[in-house]
Amino acid sequence: MEINDLRLIDIIFILKKRIKILLLAATPIFLLGIYLTLNTPTKYKGEVTFIIMNNATTLSSSINNNDLAASEKLATIYSEISKSKTLLQKIINKFDLNETVDSLEKKVKFEPIGNTGILKLTYIDSHPIMAATISNEIGNEFLVKVNTTLNLKNIRIIEEAIPP
Repeated sequence: MEINDLRLIDIIFILKKRIKILLLAATPIFLLGIYLTLNTPTKYKGEVTFIIMNNATTLSSSINNNDLAASEKLATIYSEISKSKTLLQKIINKFDLNETVDSLEKKVKFEPIGNTGILKLTYIDSHPIMAATISNEIGNEFLVKVNTTLNLKNIRIIEEAIPP
């Protein structure tokens, strides 16, 4: 029998002799995969998008560089307001969440999108409907806080969060 004359029955016989080694190698990998699949929590994002306008009532068609620079600076200010402890505590109380203000703050991200004057608020949760609901409520409370604190009405929600 030459080396090139290996038949299917020979391969099956070789595998049968080595089945214990194959199972010993494959079993831990298979069990690790099952463990990671069952124990890795799924994370859902709720995203609310805001726009900072140069005028409180309309978005003018003639936006100049000064308006864009002002919007970018306001975006930084708004990002800091979104981390307000009182704002986050209102959300915790409203939804009766079992977490602290600090842990909620870690789940909330509020950032400007490039140099556009558009802001995105992101909230991460393990439940898709709660992710969207809490994102929208944080967005609404944020608008109230901006309107009362800075007495500005130049920011609007352009896209609310929907459950993934």
